[in-house]
Amino acid sequence: MRSVRFHQSGELADVLHIEELLTPLPGPGEMLVRMRARPINPSDPLFIRGNYTTEPEIPAIPGFEGVGVVERVGPGQTGHGHYRRSGCASGY
Repeated sequence: MRSVRFHQSGELADVLHIEELLTPLPGPGEMLVRMRARPINPSDPLFIRGNYTTEPEIPAIPGFEGVGVVERVGPGQTGHGHYRRSGCASGY
């Protein structure tokens, strides 16, 4: 999968990079969502620069919410079928 990540806090143009990552498998109670859209909020640059209320766990994927399609569900997950549209928010 492709993802935007940063390995240190700093100015967006200096620290954000597109990377190829292994697609994660969802664990118990989790689901894998293929992101289709996500807003850029004022909190996002603050988080990337290291000026937000919580510090990122490096390397980090920026963004706090988005919408997408459920690709996989983890063990024990019920009521969320594959290919169902979903909204999501991060646990930061």
